[in-house]
Amino acid sequence: MRQVCEMFIASGYSRPFEYLWVISGAEGSTEWRMSICEGPSQVTVIFQTPQTKATTTNYVPYPPITVVKYDTTTNKVVIKPMDFPV
Repeated sequence: MRQVCEMFIASGYSRPFEYLWVISGAEGSTEWRMSICEGPSQVTVIFQTPQTKATTTNYVPYPPITVVKYDTTTNKVVIKPMDFPV
């Protein structure tokens, strides 16, 4: 986060920053990542955190977001559309 703040200050507060949060890790995991994508007109920051135990059984499919990851236990690429709780 410090690097992101420093980039924002260095840009003279002129470029917009977009923040996304993707829940993509295995449930019960503590692994998380933060990706910074610097483009000519904006900076995109993506937080990737693990799943938490569901508190609802009502989900709505949301096809515009698909998570693609490599599963090291099966040595396969996993493609999963995300569902969001209602």
